[in-house]
Amino acid sequence: MKYLLQKFINRSLREKRLVLVGLLSLLLLLRGAEYALDLLLGNGDGYITTGIIAFSLTLLYAIGFLLSLLAFVLTFRLDQKHPGWHIGLVSLLCLGVWLIFYPGGMSPDSIDQYRQAVTRTFHDWHPPIMSLLLAGLMEVGGDIEVLMLLQCLLGGFGVYMLARSIAEMSGIAPRPASCLGLITFSILLYPLSPLAHYLMTFWKDTWCAIEFLWILAIAVRLYSKAQRLSPLAFYSRYSLFIVLSTVLLLTRHNAVAVLPFLVLMSWFILSYQRKLPVFRAMIISLSLILLYIGATIGQYALFQVERRHPVQQVMALDLVGMIVQNPALREELPYTSRHLTPEYMDAYQYGDIVSLYEDAIDDLFHYSREMIEEYRRAIQTFPLTWLVVKWRAFYELLRPSRIYKWFHMGISDNPFGLRHNELFQPVREALRIRMLIVWHNPILRLLSGVHLVWIGITLGGIGGSMRVYWRSRSPDALFCAILLSLPLTYYGSYFFATTAWDFRFMYPATLSVQVITLAYVWKWLKKIPIAA
Repeated sequence: MKYLLQKFINRSLREKRLVLVGLLSLLLLLRGAEYALDLLLGNGDGYITTGIIAFSLTLLYAIGFLLSLLAFVLTFRLDQKHPGWHIGLVSLLCLGVWLIFYPGGMSPDSIDQYRQAVTRTFHDWHPPIMSLLLAGLMEVGGDIEVLMLLQCLLGGFGVYMLARSIAEMSGIAPRPASCLGLITFSILLYPLSPLAHYLMTFWKDTWCAIEFLWILAIAVRLYSKAQRLSPLAFYSRYSLFIVLSTVLLLTRHNAVAVLPFLVLMSWFILSYQRKLPVFRAMIISLSLILLYIGATIGQYALFQVERRHPVQQVMALDLVGMIVQNPALREELPYTSRHLTPEYMDAYQYGDIVSLYEDAIDDLFHYSREMIEEYRRAIQTFPLTWLVVKWRAFYELLRPSRIYKWFHMGISDNPFGLRHNELFQPVREALRIRMLIVWHNPILRLLSGVHLVWIGITLGGIGGSMRVYWRSRSPDALFCAILLSLPLTYYGSYFFATTAWDFRFMYPATLSVQVITLAYVWKWLKKIPIAA
């Protein structure tokens, strides 16, 4: 392999480009062969029905994709200081994860989003952006397994790039920083973190986590290199920052809470580092808000997305919770009281939408003008009770003694024939057992399964950065505080949006803080035992 790579590197630029074109052509042929076999041996609906043949073709497709990626890097030499073998190793690790969990983990929510993509009928109970993009991929011949490969690669490289960017910003040279990015990804991938499971689960939270990683990584690199980049290079990267920020806001309803800090970070980079006039920097930064509003309106208008008002979950939980917290409010909240079941007091659990809809209310308690008006009146009249209910629901996500749905295993029942491959079942079982060992170790569980630890680290990082800023007026310290405010705000958004106790809800923020923390650890080491 090393010999072949050396031969490729020594070729002329024209020959390298011809090899790259050949690899990309091979990818198209493999994809066409898979669909031809499906038509001949399967049912022709685009699903994996040809057994080991289709699996082998998909494996070849993945290998060809990675070879194309490697050829692209070696051909155009994207970064002379960036060791190519790091990219190759991250790619191989991601490919391994993809093969083990092929075609990907899917919960009932995931199946619903997949159904929307297949039927081309969309609704907003789950933000439709994921189903829309999957439907677009299906239109050009892809399916869930291709999307999951892209998701896995983007997630792996997101961890790598954020860790590398933080390490470089903290003063580590590019080559050692690249090694540290690889080490950070390896540590989180196995065995102390559920990262591998999330990379291969079709979830909103996984997408949010990946978007967070790339947004923060790009922001760090823009801040660090703003004055050295040409206008074209800077604004191309800045445009990617804006687009990814918009996609993040579209992926989860409560992600809109981070919008002010995204705008603030954009303004800070443009004004402090790029030296744009303050007003001009603010106008450019505010374009993110317009892009988000336009994208939201556009997806409803262009794709006939059905409105199902998911906010009713939060309203229903809060209204019933206020009555449970203070039974005297039954007379003050007549609309809610009419829809309570006799056993609502015993059935209701703070922050749990399942127990609410199954046992605490009837089927007629849904989004309506009466619900909206009563909810508004309840907050205005009994704000303290409302805050207590919100806190008790939020606490269920923070409670260290209980981790609910740490990660997802398997594919839920579905009519599409989606199921895990049998070849790597022993490996998946071994990974599950390893995670159980971590689960039962109080220290490891605290580090990898308790959000409260990482919220504390985030608060400490912001406090330390602000302390340095007040003493030295260092813009670097202020930037670090703004950077950490994004995951902190995402954590805080669940104070208002807790509808279940799932660990996955806050995982995007926790993963970002884990990567940043691991990257900063290297700064404190006097010697880095890594060969450049």
